Amino acid sequence: MKRLREFWREFRNAEPGSRFRDRYRRRAELRARGERLVGRPITILLAIICCIIAVPLMLTPGPAVLFWGLAGFLISGESAWLARSLDWMELRIRERWKRWSDRKKNPEIKNLPR
Repeated sequence: MKRLREFWREFRNAEPGSRFRDRYRRRAELRARGERLVGRPITILLAIICCIIAVPLMLTPGPAVLFWGLAGFLISGESAWLARSLDWMELRIRERWKRWSDRKKNPEIKNLPR
């Protein structure tokens, strides 16, 4: 549990757009040093369980995001390709969220080009 909190703290404080790849690199370094980590199958199983929980929660606004995020966090330590994809998605989501919130705050922005 202590290591998970440490991973989460580092993940939360990392630069957006590289945090998933950083997590993957940290996990790869620990594996290379021979440090004992929760096994890859267990991590992947936990991520799948989070996805299964998230699907029915998508019917209500909010709670599914937590489980999708947790699944992404777990699996990003095991797959370099997925870590890159999640970093890319994070930047796109942040960009769209900023545009949406700017439009919400200032309705005159709605007519500007995207």
